[in-house]
Amino acid sequence: MAFSINRATLVGNAGKDAEVRYTGSGKPVATFTLATTESWTDRNSGQKQEQTDWHNIVAWGWLAEYCNENIKKGKRVLVEGRIRTRSYDDKDGVKKYVTEVEASTVMTMERTAGAGNGSSNSGYREEPRRVAAPASGAVATPDYEPQEAPVDDLPF
Repeated sequence: MAFSINRATLVGNAGKDAEVRYTGSGKPVATFTLATTESWTDRNSGQKQEQTDWHNIVAWGWLAEYCNENIKKGKRVLVEGRIRTRSYDDKDGVKKYVTEVEASTVMTMERTAGAGNGSSNSGYREEPRRVAAPASGAVATPDYEPQEAPVDDLPF
């Protein structure tokens, strides 16, 4: 049996405030976009180049509520989770595919005073606010089982 890993770790800036909706069964689900930017200097021209990738982030349960309160446009965010591709039929009956990062960890970050001084520190630190795990469990993971959530139950 082959071993595989589906794990994404992203640090970037929120492209919009997190939006929370509720499934038919009342489960909260938050969505937001995250921009990650890579920059480099072109060897031939010496010009600085930059490429930004946009990622769709989805969080469920209590993590969705955390995102609703803390993820604001432009805020620096760390997201860990699984990459998922789902399909749906649009209003014209055309099948569409969406690739998302299903978040298991979301952490906001803030800029520190030493940012941009050339040190090895990235200039960001974790904010002092932490999300507490639900009282019902000792493990701080979202309270969802993705394989049990049918696509028809998603509010978007």
